[in-house]
Amino acid sequence: RIKKMPHPSVWIVATNTLRIARNAKAFIRKAEDIIGHRISIISGREEARLIYLGVSHTFPDDTGNRLVIDIGGGSTELIIGQRFEAEELESLYMGCVSYRNRFFKEDKITRKNMSQAILHASLNLISISHRYRTLGWQQCVGSSGTIRAISQALTDNGWSKGEITQKSLLKLSDKVVKLGKVSELGKL
Repeated sequence: RIKKMPHPSVWIVATNTLRIARNAKAFIRKAEDIIGHRISIISGREEARLIYLGVSHTFPDDTGNRLVIDIGGGSTELIIGQRFEAEELESLYMGCVSYRNRFFKEDKITRKNMSQAILHASLNLISISHRYRTLGWQQCVGSSGTIRAISQALTDNGWSKGEITQKSLLKLSDKVVKLGKVSELGKL
C-alpha cells in the first residue's frame, strides 16, 4: 500500500535502533528498495518532539505543563510542554530492551541487578532533573507500550486502578525480583 502512495504523503522515520545500529545504512537501503520511500533517521530530540505532538492531540487544549514519558526499546523520551508546544525535550539511552540486555543477562533477575538498573537509570536522569523540576508539570502522561504494560501489571495485581505510583512500582519491582527470570514476566 505504501509503495503506491505519492512521496510527499509518506514520511518514514527510524529512531534509536537505527541511530545506534552498525548496519543502519545497509538496512535502510534494503528497506527503501522494498518500501519505495525514503527512510529518515531522526534525532532523539526530534523523536521526543513528535511523541509530544502526538500525545498532546489526545488531550484537551488546556493550560499547564504536561510531562510526557515514552519508554521505548532503546531509549526513553521525556518531554515537558504546554498545549501543543514542547518546551523541554530529552532522549536518553535507557530503554526496556537495552536495559534487559545490559542488566538482566541470561534471563536472570536478582535484587542486585535490579538495583544496578535502577541506579543506572537514576544517574542518567540526574543530568535533566534540575531543568525538569524547575519547569514543573501539572500532569504526567505515559505514551508507550512499556508504560501500558506496567499499568496493566499494576492493575492486574490490585496495586492501582491504572495509575503508576512510586509505591505500586516498588511492589511490582519486588514481584519481578521474586519471579527471578525475564522469561517469567508474562506471569505478572
